[in-house]
Formats: sequence, structure tokens, C-alpha cells
Amino acid sequence: TVGVVTPFGAFNLGRQYTPAFLMIQNQIDPFAGETVAQGRETGMRFGAITKVRVADSIRYDISMSGFNLGASIAESNAVNGGGVPGASDKPFSIAANYAAGPFWVGIGYENPADEDDKVWNIGGRYNFGFMTAALGYGRGTSAAGQEYTGWLLGATVPVGAVDIKAVYATNKGDIVGTTRKIGVGAHYNLSKRTKIYVDFGKVSGDLTAIGAAVDANPSGYDLGVKHTF
Repeated sequence: TVGVVTPFGAFNLGRQYTPAFLMIQNQIDPFAGETVAQGRETGMRFGAITKVRVADSIRYDISMSGFNLGASIAESNAVNGGGVPGASDKPFSIAANYAAGPFWVGIGYENPADEDDKVWNIGGRYNFGFMTAALGYGRGTSAAGQEYTGWLLGATVPVGAVDIKAVYATNKGDIVGTTRKIGVGAHYNLSKRTKIYVDFGKVSGDLTAIGAAVDANPSGYDLGVKHTF
């Protein structure tokens, strides 16, 4: 990417995150979409509709007094999942969030590629001191016209240097059925930049929705170290 920061906001060109993903979908999940316990992909995002990054895009961001706004538009081409004459839109995404003390709230919308697909999300967090609670909701429509709804409830409880995290997320499609996921984890902060973690996640629901040909209730766990440079 290449860009410029001005007194009136930042302008960036290239392959980059969509505002709806970076500013909303990734903010509600206590796991920030990481590890097997994450709930973002179940409660806030819907299969092939939502996008993480788009190529050949221009993005604008501005921040002022706790308010953040981002918007991007990209070329309609095969790289971005479009490029079909008369049936593709330029992938568009817009998001805004606001933070004040312990309170955070945000809303986002994206039209990923096709004329009929779209997704919007809304959510918030509140730090009660002993716990940070998060709640998110989303709706989406695929290019084939299938409707999706999802929501996510999460919590982070600090206990000394350990962050206990938990999430419950659900996703319902009017054809594929319902997916549910629970995730729990313990993240021990060795320093401001380094932590060790252990997580567990379990998925249940309709067989077609979770794509589990053998195990209709798959689960997983992980153990790792994360260092932020």
C-alpha cells in the first residue's frame, strides 16, 4: 500500500483491509478473530460474502475526538471476486466507531462484489472494570439471495496478569441452517508485548452449515506464545 496523511484524513491505495472488517467485525470478538476459540467468523461474518482485504482499492480514514470513520472502494475484477459484466459492483465498505472512556460502539456496511450481496454489522463493548463485555449483531445477503443473521456475546475478565476470555456466537442461514460456537481461553501476559495462551472451541449445529462430514460437533484446542514486535 501507499498513502498520505493530511489534516483532513488519510488516503491509501493498494491491497488493504476493508473498514467493516478491521473497525467492526474484528473489534467485537474478545479473541480478535485469533485462535480456535474465536467467534468472529461465526457471529459477525458470513461465509464467502464478507471480505478481509480487497486489491486495487482506495481507502479514506479520519479520526477526531474518539470518532473514527473509514471507507473504501475497489476495482470490480476477478481478484476481488467480481469482474462479471452487468453482475458485479465495485467492492465497497464503510465503517464508523466511537470510544469514550469504558464505552465503545461501532457500525459497518459492505457490498463485497455482486449486485445483490451485502452485509452490515453493529456492536459495542463496555469495560466494567472487573470485566469487559461485548455484544455484536449482523445481517447478510448472498449473491444467490440467501439471508444470514448472526450475533456474538463475549467477555474478558482480567485476573492479575491473566485474561480469561469467553465467547458465544451463532449464525443462521435460511437454507444451510444454524451454526453455534463457544470459545474459552486463558491468556497470561508475560509483558506488554508477550503472552502465552491456551484456548478451546466447540462448534455445533446443522450438518450442512458447519460442513462437518464426519463429526457434527467438532472441537479444538491450542497452546501458544504471541510476541508483538
